[in-house]
Amino acid sequence: AAVSFGCGGMGSGVAWHRHGPGFSEVLHGAKRWFLLPANGPLDMHSFDVNRSVADWAWNDLPLLGPDAGVQECTIYPGEILYFPHNWPHATLNLGEYTAFSSTFIIDE
Repeated sequence: AAVSFGCGGMGSGVAWHRHGPGFSEVLHGAKRWFLLPANGPLDMHSFDVNRSVADWAWNDLPLLGPDAGVQECTIYPGEILYFPHNWPHATLNLGEYTAFSSTFIIDE
């Protein structure tokens, strides 16, 4: 496994991407997660990489229907989220600042 730590201000986050499975834990603040099943109806490549996740979440997400398959949750200090292998996901930091750690499982 590989462990990383990060910190981001309100409205920052990570654009849509995918990789192997892992866990993410919030140490301070809150982190909103958006996930798509690996074989879901939406393709992560349809998202504009030049737009922030915050802009997408505030303007585009409300227009998507339930058939889009976007799953979301918010995790808070002490909570852990597992994300499966190859599931596209994006994150949005909600606290004044959000500190977090992520553990990536190396799957060969």
